[in-house]
Amino acid sequence: MPALLKTIKPVVDLTVTLLLWIYYIPGWLVTYPPFYLYAFLFPRNREEAFQRLNYLFHKSFFFFLRLITPGLKWRISREVSSIRASIIVCNHLSYLDPILFVSLFAKQKTIVKSDFFNYPVFGWILKTSGYLPSTASGEFTPMMILSSDEPWLMMRTLTLACASVRPDDISGSASKYTPGDRMSCDTTTRSVPL
Repeated sequence: MPALLKTIKPVVDLTVTLLLWIYYIPGWLVTYPPFYLYAFLFPRNREEAFQRLNYLFHKSFFFFLRLITPGLKWRISREVSSIRASIIVCNHLSYLDPILFVSLFAKQKTIVKSDFFNYPVFGWILKTSGYLPSTASGEFTPMMILSSDEPWLMMRTLTLACASVRPDDISGSASKYTPGDRMSCDTTTRSVPL
C-alpha cells in the first residue's frame, strides 16, 4: 500500500494545486469583478469596500481549500482571532500565510511584494485596497507615506509577511506592540520605527 501512495501522492498534490489556482484566478475573474466595479463606482469608503471584498474572496478560498483537503488543519491562536488592531508579522513560508490573514480580518492593510502592484487588474485592486508595497522607493514612495493623523491602525490590522524569518525565530505567541517599537524582517534591511 505505501508504494501505491507514493505513486498517487504527486498526482493528488498536482490536482489540488491546479484546482486551487483555477479557483483563485479564473474563479475570481468570473465571479468578483462586478462586485469590485460596484464598490469602485459607488463608494462610501472605497478602500474599506475593497478590503471587505478581498476578505470575502479569501475566506471562500480557504473554505474551498478545506473542502478539497479535509485533513488540512490550521491552528490560529485565540489571541490572533480576537485582534481588532495590530501589526502581525508572519514568517511567510508559503503564499498562503499572508492571504490567510486577509481571510481573518475584514479591515486590514497588508504589505505586498512590490512587483505585484505592476500586474494588470491585480495591481489596481491592491492599490485601491490601500495595501502597501514592500519597496518604499521610486513610484511606490507616495503609497508608503502613512500620516500619523490617520487612525487606520486603531481599527485595522497590518500584516507583514517576512520571507526571511525562519520558523525557529518565531515564538508562536502574540506580543503587545508599543508605539515606537522597531521592526525589521531582514538583517540587510534597516529597522523602521512603527
